[in-house]
Amino acid sequence: MVPDILAFYRPILHHVTLRKCAIAPLLTLLSLALIAPPKLWAQQATFIDISKKLETIRGDEKVPGLIAALVVGERIVAQGVCGERKLDSGIPMQLDDKLHLGSCTKALTASMLATLVAAGKVNWNTRPTEVWRILKTQQHPDFEDVNLEILLAHRSGLAKDVDWWHLTGKKPVTQRARMVIEVLSAPPEHPPGEYVYSNTGYAVAGAMAERLTGKSWEQLMQSHLFRPLSMTSAGFGPPSRNEETDQPWGHVIDEDGVKAVQIDNAPSLGPAGTVHMSIRDWAKFASFHLQAPASSEVLLSPNQIEALQQPFPDSKEPAYGFGWIITRRAWAGGKVLTHTGSNTTWHATIWLCPKKNMALLAVTNTGAPNAHRTCDRAISTLLQVWRSKAWD
Repeated sequence: MVPDILAFYRPILHHVTLRKCAIAPLLTLLSLALIAPPKLWAQQATFIDISKKLETIRGDEKVPGLIAALVVGERIVAQGVCGERKLDSGIPMQLDDKLHLGSCTKALTASMLATLVAAGKVNWNTRPTEVWRILKTQQHPDFEDVNLEILLAHRSGLAKDVDWWHLTGKKPVTQRARMVIEVLSAPPEHPPGEYVYSNTGYAVAGAMAERLTGKSWEQLMQSHLFRPLSMTSAGFGPPSRNEETDQPWGHVIDEDGVKAVQIDNAPSLGPAGTVHMSIRDWAKFASFHLQAPASSEVLLSPNQIEALQQPFPDSKEPAYGFGWIITRRAWAGGKVLTHTGSNTTWHATIWLCPKKNMALLAVTNTGAPNAHRTCDRAISTLLQVWRSKAWD
């Protein structure tokens, strides 16, 4: 079994000094030349079907649906799907179905921001006071050293969440901008520099990009990441809507048992956790981070991608960087990048192994307490297939 990483999300009492010099190595890496994104898999090669193995896991865990994929370089070499889009609907989940990624959105947001850094629209050391003039006089002094990188590393001092559903404004862009002024004008919830997992920090980072570009976070994700990587299924919010079963539903457990739902995080939380896409498109993102061979369209350089995979300076393992938990595993040959995500009705898990040129992805359409274990079991199955070299 893949070891449980949820403990990492608990507060880590580890203080660092917020100095500009701490991010200098990353800024150097992120200033180098551009190359293109990976090939876009117009023709998918044959793959090992692990659906029967996943069905065994699904039956044991009693979850509605389960899907998983093993990526090597720019290919899905093994994948499988089982279960239903909606419990008791009789409609099977499909390989091309859209899946909610929850907090795995964070690595996507950080990668989009890296393209803005590469284009000179923003810097990792850009501070909110440089983006909103009002904050020069209104921001609480304890936030003085907080910048974009610190926000993405969960060391800003901001609370994990705000009351997302009651932010003022009709559009998420307006809600995020007003939220920024409110949270940065108040004292920090935690000492800046201390690791505290924060969806709020990612929303602030997204709002900074919106303010500097004049485009919404949703527009930026489409134009700077999804379209360049041909992630055509990518979108925001619940994969299925309006009582339709054309895409999978999420599921929760209440006093009446398992219940199918079409709900999600508030749109204002978007940069921290509202993206959905197919397993195939998520695999393209994994391939991008593995620096698979490129096509002709420019996105990020190898050094810029590598910088996104570095932990915040002075972090202890497991550490956190640009949307990734960074630790080490012997089976991966050293460093691995991982994350889990859940909007409480879905659960997603990704492991990225740069030295082995390999990634492991699993998603189940439930937020039940055993959803994390279910995805871990699917990841372990993928790992067994990878070790067997049957795909080679």
